[in-house]
Amino acid sequence: MLRLAAVAERVLEHPLARAVVDGATEHGLPLSDPADFESVTGQGIDAGVLAPAAEQLARTGRTPILVAVDGRPAGALEGFR
Repeated sequence: MLRLAAVAERVLEHPLARAVVDGATEHGLPLSDPADFESVTGQGIDAGVLAPAAEQLARTGRTPILVAVDGRPAGALEGFR
């Protein structure tokens, strides 16, 4: 899941995106260029997914990083405080 998030985030300059990419790199995960995605300023990457787990993370002060594969939710990474 970290690799999938890092592929999507690697073209972004946001500090959270950099942290995800750096984490994947530190784990030796192979990263390719993302094919299709839309970056929405102030809202992150539009994946068409809003998971209840993401709402819970946000309420506790963490930033949820949602991952979708072929338009289907694949999971969420617990974000950073």
